[in-house]
Amino acid sequence: MTKQYLGDAVYMEDDRVYGGLILTTENGVEVTNRIVLEPEAIPYLLKYMVNTFGKETIPYLLKYIVNTFGKETINSIINSSEFGELSASKGMKGD
Repeated sequence: MTKQYLGDAVYMEDDRVYGGLILTTENGVEVTNRIVLEPEAIPYLLKYMVNTFGKETIPYLLKYIVNTFGKETINSIINSSEFGELSASKGMKGD
């Protein structure tokens, strides 16, 4: 999948080598910062977003993950112990 603009000079793309996400900031000429998130880090990113902004803020990230990596990745995230603990603490089971 191609690089997608998230806003505020931030882009996201899939890491075809390691299977994670790459976040970059760009100034219009070059990449100024680069963060590579391994697949195992994605539940922690979702947990942070839910705890900080509320669960209604994650649909766009989830849509990107499904479109990029497939539904199996979402199932893996949802079934992870980190997400399970988050879901239980936020009352998200069955949402």
